[in-house]
Amino acid sequence: MKRFMKKITIFFPLFCVIALFSCEKDEVRAIIDEENAAAPTLTSPTDFYAKVIEEQDLNELITFVWEPVRYGFNTPVTYTLEIDSVTRDFSGAVTLGSSDNNTLSMTIGELNTVLLDDLGVTPNEEATIEIRVTSRLANSDKMLTSDALTLMITPWVSEAPPPPVASYLWVAGDFQGWDINSATPIASLREDGVYEGYINIPEGGTNEFKLYGVEDSWGAPSYGDGGDGTIIEHNEAGNNFVAPSPGYYHLAVDLDEMTYVLIEIEAWGIIGDATPGGWDASTPLTFDPETETGSITVDLVPGQFKMRANDAWVIDMGVGEERFLRYENHPLMPYVEGDRVIIGEAGNYTFTIDLSEPPMYTYELQMNE
Repeated sequence: MKRFMKKITIFFPLFCVIALFSCEKDEVRAIIDEENAAAPTLTSPTDFYAKVIEEQDLNELITFVWEPVRYGFNTPVTYTLEIDSVTRDFSGAVTLGSSDNNTLSMTIGELNTVLLDDLGVTPNEEATIEIRVTSRLANSDKMLTSDALTLMITPWVSEAPPPPVASYLWVAGDFQGWDINSATPIASLREDGVYEGYINIPEGGTNEFKLYGVEDSWGAPSYGDGGDGTIIEHNEAGNNFVAPSPGYYHLAVDLDEMTYVLIEIEAWGIIGDATPGGWDASTPLTFDPETETGSITVDLVPGQFKMRANDAWVIDMGVGEERFLRYENHPLMPYVEGDRVIIGEAGNYTFTIDLSEPPMYTYELQMNE
């Protein structure tokens, strides 16, 4: 009888522990064994893993592996893998995925997209990022998080987007020394007879120019000013177009209707609910007419934006494939609804544009650390 009582004494504390798991309303409460608990440990890729992503790598798999968490008892666990830029201490962490075991796989292309679109790292430049894995008990807020590993990843994007199929007219004038071999192109992308582009006319000249149909040639056809916004085919000297003043101009020509518009661009800006001015006012870019590039560094919030000229709805652009800007409002073309630049995370961003090669107007967006 004494031996039996001794067994009861030994097993009674275990019974008490089990009873703790049957609490009020049948809730399950996990009690972590602090002495034996251990956070998960990332083992692959290794610390300071380096990868320059190439186009041929995009469909390959990358697998993240970690040693499982130890809580001191067996229980279902969910792991979440997070990634962030190295300087942010996971304040802007992006979740790569979740798993019930100790591995998570994704394609290199999916990782590349996260780096470019979610973290906003610079394409084709090495980015220092961190990854970590967090374990969470089922039906509980109990978590243990691994130490972070540092990865050196260079995300891939095509250096040169394929040029759109376009035809061209060539603008020569006093603004470029009447040099037909370095004439400025304007382009027709829609095959509708409308050609458009930008010319920068500095001070000190006559502001005169003319249009030519063949690259590097003064030969026919060439086009001059017919007066009152019309153009004429004029294959001899004279009948030049004349800008009203020096400046940076948008030139659009309709060869079907034989008309043209010349609009001075005094400012470019971004507008949308992601921007400081919302949809009510443009936030101006700093624009250089000589290089035909502009940029702005600005705090943005989740939402979207587009680009427009002169704080007005006459010339504005959405975005298309391969980082191209695409017209929505245009003085000689029908309105076309386009995609907008999407901001998924609030932060400080740099937005840049390049209008130097019509119709390959491009943009870049980078989130700053």
